Amino acid sequence: MLLDYNLNKSELSELNMWWNSAYRKIFGYNKWESVKELIFLLERLDLHHLVNLRRLLFIKRAAFSSNMVVKIITSQFVLGPEAKTLQDLCATNLSWSASRLKTTVKLSLKIFFHIN
Repeated sequence: MLLDYNLNKSELSELNMWWNSAYRKIFGYNKWESVKELIFLLERLDLHHLVNLRRLLFIKRAAFSSNMVVKIITSQFVLGPEAKTLQDLCATNLSWSASRLKTTVKLSLKIFFHIN
């Protein structure tokens, strides 16, 4: 049986709300105060960007695995629409190094939050 662990937008948004609430609790913010600048200044990622980064890194590790079965299965996935959408969303390429992927996702967070 194949299980689908992809979260839909509403589930991801709800988890992101709880993620932000943890920052509010730790740093003494009120419910109505935004923590997006705090998250950015701490050089962390919001949950949306963190999930995208983890997906990219997982696909990259699988695509360059020494296990031929994993490599072949991943190569078929990488050619599919979900991987293409993820790369386009993050403006990345799976051939990049892991550190370049992380940097690009962090920069996309800065653009997402409109922080100068």
